[in-house]
Amino acid sequence: MSLYLKYRPKDFDNLIGQEHIKTTLLNALKEKKISHAYLFCGPRGTGKTTTARLIAKSINCQNPLEFGHHCNECFTCKSAQEGSLVDLIEIDAASNRGIDEIRDLREKIRFAPSQARAKVYIIDEVHMLTKEAFNALLKTLEEPPAHAYFILATTETHKVPATIISRCQKFDFHRIAIAELVNRLKYIAEQENLNYEEEAMEQIAKSVKGGLRDAISILDQLSSEGNLTLDKVKKSLGISDIAAIENLFQSLIDKNAIKGLAIINQIYQQGLDLNDFARTFLEYLRQKMIEAVNANSVSNLNLILSMIEIFSQAKLKINSSVIPQLPLEIAVMEICHRIPDIKAQSPNPNNLDKNNTHHGNTQNLTNKMADQHPTTSNPQSIMNNQPLIGPSDSPLPLTPSDLLNKWEQILNLIDPPAIRQSLKQSNIKEIKDSNITLIFNTAFHFEKFNKAAHICSLENAIKQIFDTEAKVTCSLEKPAENSEQSPIDKTKEAMDIFGGQW
Repeated sequence: MSLYLKYRPKDFDNLIGQEHIKTTLLNALKEKKISHAYLFCGPRGTGKTTTARLIAKSINCQNPLEFGHHCNECFTCKSAQEGSLVDLIEIDAASNRGIDEIRDLREKIRFAPSQARAKVYIIDEVHMLTKEAFNALLKTLEEPPAHAYFILATTETHKVPATIISRCQKFDFHRIAIAELVNRLKYIAEQENLNYEEEAMEQIAKSVKGGLRDAISILDQLSSEGNLTLDKVKKSLGISDIAAIENLFQSLIDKNAIKGLAIINQIYQQGLDLNDFARTFLEYLRQKMIEAVNANSVSNLNLILSMIEIFSQAKLKINSSVIPQLPLEIAVMEICHRIPDIKAQSPNPNNLDKNNTHHGNTQNLTNKMADQHPTTSNPQSIMNNQPLIGPSDSPLPLTPSDLLNKWEQILNLIDPPAIRQSLKQSNIKEIKDSNITLIFNTAFHFEKFNKAAHICSLENAIKQIFDTEAKVTCSLEKPAENSEQSPIDKTKEAMDIFGGQW
């Protein structure tokens, strides 16, 4: 028998990690206030189906104990434990998801229980039911027979209709804490006379994401190898050694892209799971982030935050990439060549000159980083880097003649054409400190162009042509008194906008 079946909890005392649910249910059983329908939600392997079976045993126990517990000795308890109790019906909604199955359930639920006190229906993976099946189940949940109870279990609550949820008592099962998983695994190992290392148990607990069933299954798989060591667990689970994680981090700090790429390819060649490697590396970066926060190291924190952001995006692309290691390799290259290192933000001039020689314009890189993390940027460090840029690197101020010479190129970058035509009807009134004021002769063109999106489009076009930031404002020229545009002029204006001909 599999270990997870052998050590499946037989009573509420052995149910671990869900104290909030255990307490509520035991109180309900004790006070005889059992709901006719429960909805158990949570990740796999956290005890949803096991708890449902425990409730079924407590409801039908012939010799109930105090505080809502069942005896595990009577006929119904033993039958339920063995899976032979006729009145305990378990339905796998993944394979019985149609309306016909639910109609059959509705027909049979009317009959009284044959062996136990009540009929208990456990519907696992209930979110897999079809819309029609949910509708058929709805009326039965709303007005069930007195002898019937429903316990629904799901890992994806958002797929269960709100009308179903509203008719059930909903319990959220949490991921089981690592410490509780380790204690349970050690207990099972001792019962099975297995030799183990403490670190091996901790590594199994960390790898299952809070699921006890998965943890016991891994222990069962490794139990045949004799002494359970950390190396055996890592090899079986395809987990990278901490040395590879530390070496990759150091290569990124040193901007050594060649070493970083070699580590990624070594992990891939060893057949290790790149998703697990990326997740482990992100956990390592998280610890480094916490250390940087505690040390109040702004420069270190900026770099680590950038690493976390880049590798998080890379991890999402691994499964869809034609070359599995390529997203991680791109992440290494981006960190080594596009992001300033820790020394680049040091006020030491020697370090600044060295980094400026090998990594290009440090100030531009620091500015990019400040844009990405404005709340954590260090103004003093940016001021210290200021002398790196000479006067020749600063953009020259715009002049009206510059703008007029490039005006046609700017207009070609403006879309849609109707907005471009309206912009052609404007004139440059003033340019002062990169603030450009345009003036329109007609209210029609002014109102058409003077919108945030169109102004932003013009500012982007100017930046693309001149490589400088500009602020554009628009105004309407007051028309002369008694002046009115003739119908012919209005017609010509419309034809210019829409490309018509006489």
